[in-house]
Amino acid sequence: MVVDFVILVTAGKAPQQAMSDETELKLDVSQEGLAALGSVGLLGACTGDTNLRATYFDTPDMDLWRNGMSLRIRNDGKKSLQTVKQPAIAGGGIAQRREWETPVKARNPPVPEIQSPVAELLEKHGGPLKPVFDIAVHRRTWHLTSVGAQMEVAADDAEAITTERRHAFREIEIELISGDPAAIFALARRIDAVVPVRLGVLAKAERGFRLLAPERSAEKAEHVALPPNISTVEAFAAIAESCLRQYRLNESIILTGATRESVHQARVALRRLRSAMVLFRQILPGEDVQRMAERVRTLAHALADVRDLDVLVARAKPGIVHDTIEQARLNAHTGLQQALAEDEARQLMIDLAEWLALGAWRTDPDTGAAREAPLREFSVEALDRLRRKVRRHGRHLTELDEESRHQLRKDVKKLRYGIEFLGQLFDDPKQQRQQKKFLRSLKKLLERLGALNDLATAEIRLSALDLMGTPEADQFLGGWNKSKLLRRAADFRHNLLDEQPFWR
Repeated sequence: MVVDFVILVTAGKAPQQAMSDETELKLDVSQEGLAALGSVGLLGACTGDTNLRATYFDTPDMDLWRNGMSLRIRNDGKKSLQTVKQPAIAGGGIAQRREWETPVKARNPPVPEIQSPVAELLEKHGGPLKPVFDIAVHRRTWHLTSVGAQMEVAADDAEAITTERRHAFREIEIELISGDPAAIFALARRIDAVVPVRLGVLAKAERGFRLLAPERSAEKAEHVALPPNISTVEAFAAIAESCLRQYRLNESIILTGATRESVHQARVALRRLRSAMVLFRQILPGEDVQRMAERVRTLAHALADVRDLDVLVARAKPGIVHDTIEQARLNAHTGLQQALAEDEARQLMIDLAEWLALGAWRTDPDTGAAREAPLREFSVEALDRLRRKVRRHGRHLTELDEESRHQLRKDVKKLRYGIEFLGQLFDDPKQQRQQKKFLRSLKKLLERLGALNDLATAEIRLSALDLMGTPEADQFLGGWNKSKLLRRAADFRHNLLDEQPFWR
């Protein structure tokens, strides 16, 4: 969802403070789905059909984009409008941003009016504005009323265009004009029932700027900046939304031609989300949270099957072990594609977005004290709790069974993700030095636990493939020195627990 605070600036006149809240949900859709949208009778009569073309401008060093801003001039065949957008501030599925809109003449250069931050940024960085890409859109619109809410639906058949590359995409935007925001999610589900859609996470400007960089084979987690004085509720929402974004970006790659790294990063995104749910569990009560976590876990398992085999086949030398694992890997990829094509996989992301924006967890009376606690205070207790689990579950590590050792690994990963999310709150120089040292010890432990997990996975997979006991399997498993890995893991766990908790 998007909430825009818009300042309209009329050329040659003083700024008009026209504040309006825009609540919008973006959905990705296939070309076939977009074509069918108007014919299924769901939205009623089309109220608009137009072609738009927007040119985006930036400095040679992309100073606007690097500072989170964009400047475009859009023409609909009748008039041209310049729009400057500030960085979005995410929270609970809602992003707040300020826009400056100025009517301009067609083919005129952009006007960095003094009221927008562009003028200040250009004065600081210098460099002329130049066109960097275009976005061409064929847009159809509908207006409808449902469950007491008024909404506008825009269906965009669009293309981002640079001098060297082009990227076609289709999306549906549902804007709430008035009424309950839950109505846009209800409409999204009604659309999905007849035209399959997926949660959209890329703005049009971002699609264009991505064409200016090398194509990505996977999307790693982005740093989640937590503004000063952000509430505990909005901190969780921002972290969880970042996880959704990472997952959806990698899911899109998987659906169009999976790479090993995209599968891995999609799995990482869901693991980070589940870890965030554990980290913030004191503000996440109720069965709906448990159900949501279980749905995420089920999807993560489909990715885990493929990821495990990706890791093993990359390690295997040519021969029967490699070929057998490779066939199993191809079968698992087919199963993953089928799982992602099912209704549940699409609907889960929309349900998560609504839960983050409007879920009952935000107002549950039983968690009021935890929600109102300062984020830093909340974080100290949460990181303490995760560290205690590492201490408790890792005792006598060299003697643990596979299941207990796997639980320890999950605890250590949750602690690492917790530090990635919240470590920025502890920012004095001494704490930052301690944090780097703490993370180095944590990484060493995770590397050994990861190797032990790979060995355990290999034994399970080879057994399932009827390869255990063969000379080829024995040679493959001989690549791990289990005793040494266990000793080193135990040492690194002790080292980690000896480190000063930087958050205290």
